[in-house]
Amino acid sequence: MEILQQLSETIDNFRYFTEPPKTEMEFDVKDIIEKSITLISPSFKLSFIQLENKLEKDCYLYGSPREFSSVLLNILNNARDILERKKIANPKVKIKLSQVEEKVVIKISDNAG
Repeated sequence: MEILQQLSETIDNFRYFTEPPKTEMEFDVKDIIEKSITLISPSFKLSFIQLENKLEKDCYLYGSPREFSSVLLNILNNARDILERKKIANPKVKIKLSQVEEKVVIKISDNAG
């Protein structure tokens, strides 16, 4: 049942990303990061890459959530690729979301060097 639930969530997330683009809007950054992680986590698990995240609530941006997610997925895919290519022991990717004054700060790091 747990696998079926994960598949259902993945399908829902995939459907979200394939819908026609909407106009720019205010969106919850944490929510979009979590949806993106859901999409990419199976490939990270297959590569034995640990994905750590520390995501603050109530961080909002104005723009296109789909474009934001696309950029995030590209960065995470690039991190996975370099970790695999360099054959890093105990590969990790960290995502940190915070708000500093009026700015939303997203830090993504890996241990690929």
